[in-house]
Amino acid sequence: MYAIVEVKGKQYKVEKGQNILIEYLGEDAKESPEIKTLLLKKDDETVVVGTPYVENVKVNSKIVESLKGDKVVIGKHKRRKDYRRKTGHRHKYHKITIEDIIVWFFDFMASLVNVRYNSENIIEYISVDGHAGVKKIGEGYEVCIALSSITQAMQRALSSIVGKRHLIYKIEEANLSLRLKDFDKLEESKKEKYKIVSEGYLIGIKELIKEYPDYIKYKEER
Repeated sequence: MYAIVEVKGKQYKVEKGQNILIEYLGEDAKESPEIKTLLLKKDDETVVVGTPYVENVKVNSKIVESLKGDKVVIGKHKRRKDYRRKTGHRHKYHKITIEDIIVWFFDFMASLVNVRYNSENIIEYISVDGHAGVKKIGEGYEVCIALSSITQAMQRALSSIVGKRHLIYKIEEANLSLRLKDFDKLEESKKEKYKIVSEGYLIGIKELIKEYPDYIKYKEER
């Protein structure tokens, strides 16, 4: 991960642990100078461009020493005036160490729960797509596990009620789905049990969404 930062009007490309020379900040410069981030490239190759600055990113730095650059000799000469002057200048810099680049925003990965009802207001199709969590950080994966566990438990319960012939279940990478088949051919008692279990599943999912709205999205079709 690296950042393009601005210090005293000049831009620098920095990484954690790097030493850079910046413009001299004065005798009363703070030990940790203010650094503004213009662009951030994260470890997953994602690039975030600021407008003009990137929010929720802090580049921690520390002044190591103040020093002078190479001497620049300046000569002045006036024609026919016998005027010659030679002076020298050594530009001042501060050497700073980039201690860390802290990012306070994350890329959320949300699961999508899609529910479709038939004309009789019975749930005929449910799918769960994607992983819930935060990329790289690992937060929120307990929500993904909970969502997957609830869905699979519901599938087993419905299969025991209506039989596998009436419930088509698929599980793939980052996808769970089940579809009701020939509901009208089921016995009335099984229809009622199916409705209770499937609606109970939705109640649990919606409660989970209330607690973790960033991780689970819900879509309903009628």
